[in-house]
Amino acid sequence: SRINDALGKLVGTRYNKLSYMETAPTLSDIDSIFRKSNQISFATGEEKTANKLALADMLQFIEMNTIRHTKTSLKALFERFDKAPYGLIELDIQWLIATLFKQGKVTFTINSQSVSLVGTDAAEIVRYITKREYIEKLLIEKREKATERQIKSVKEIIKDLFGLTTVSEEDDALIASFKSRSQNKLADIEKLLFEYKIESRFPGKSILVKAKDLLKQVEGTSDPMEFFKLVDARKDDFLDIAEDISPIMAFFAGEQKGIFAKAWKYIDIFNNSKTYVVDRELIEVVDKIKAIVSKQNPYAEIHKLPALLDGFSTKHIALIEKEAEPIKDDLKSDKSKVFEALDAKNEYTIRFKEKFLNLFNELGNKLDTSNEIAAVKNIRYESDALKTRCLNEIAEYEKKLLEEERRKQNEKNKETGDTAVIPAVVIKTEKNISLKQITLGKTVTIEKEEDIDEFLKTLKTKLVRELEKDTVIKLLM
Repeated sequence: SRINDALGKLVGTRYNKLSYMETAPTLSDIDSIFRKSNQISFATGEEKTANKLALADMLQFIEMNTIRHTKTSLKALFERFDKAPYGLIELDIQWLIATLFKQGKVTFTINSQSVSLVGTDAAEIVRYITKREYIEKLLIEKREKATERQIKSVKEIIKDLFGLTTVSEEDDALIASFKSRSQNKLADIEKLLFEYKIESRFPGKSILVKAKDLLKQVEGTSDPMEFFKLVDARKDDFLDIAEDISPIMAFFAGEQKGIFAKAWKYIDIFNNSKTYVVDRELIEVVDKIKAIVSKQNPYAEIHKLPALLDGFSTKHIALIEKEAEPIKDDLKSDKSKVFEALDAKNEYTIRFKEKFLNLFNELGNKLDTSNEIAAVKNIRYESDALKTRCLNEIAEYEKKLLEEERRKQNEKNKETGDTAVIPAVVIKTEKNISLKQITLGKTVTIEKEEDIDEFLKTLKTKLVRELEKDTVIKLLM
């Protein structure tokens, strides 16, 4: 206490001799501190800064509290510096603390959240300093300065990851530069990540996700030293990302993306029909394509894909054409059988001809345009099913007409007093069943007489199951 009193007298004597507060700041002066584009700094303009002695004393007081691990409230500054020997008014103290904060000498905390020149609006900072509601909430500490190593790490990452070589030496300027470009990079990454919703097998997703998570982690820091420590600690991760992300960006920006997507499309076409493919050369081409697109970093080999894709296309088209030829004959035969039946019922032709013609034409077009062998092979069974459906439709219509004719005749007899009733004629329903449907398109292997018996037994069982009352089965070959 005696020491403090003695210091107070000494300081008081000193400040009686000197003009302690050289200016009389106003609220607009405080506001203008944060509106200036340049950073006030002891390193770059201390000799031009007014009220140096007052600034030094306030910083010393805050520094002593920081050493004691105590944060200084704005209220504590008022209580210390509005009394002798200082005798400062509120605007003086507010101007001094605003200047120290802008110079990067102290840090602000509100409700355990750091206040930053980078992340906080200037008007908001002025409000924290000048409004009475924050007099106890605004806590101040001596700011720890970033080390040369930490600054070097940040600058190196800014150069390698963001492509910026000229940056300020000021801590806050470095943070602002990093975070601004980080936001741009995050926006680019988000756009690229959307591409994986279209084609999940594009390369590089894990790297983009890692880059996004790391940049988000840094973006969430508000305390300057927390920023520098985090970036320095994760320097290697940032530099790895800088190296890995470049070919991914080039991949999506150029022709590689389209080539890669086409490669996977061809692989999918092949996989959907691979059970039917025995062409050794075609299989080898597909294996070479798969070997490239399945790599974690395929970028250096994507240039090989166009020639392989052309080779696949040529061989695959030839194989499809070969498979389609006999199916075209089946389709033509099934169509002929339907129209033969229709022509035999000449009075039905107008009703069904155009409909049946469109159905077979549609199936023929499907055969001509299919790019998968499995789909081509399946058209044989679709054609057979369509044939059966058309023949059944003709039979059902004929039965309906006969029944309608009987009903009309009975009504006519009733009107003329004829009590005779024409009984319902039992018209057996024709059920057209294809042998392909019965055997499910399976190949039957016969080596001995017992195999024939077994096949006929199976065939009989299935036909009996289809044989219903008043039904005639027509077995279509």
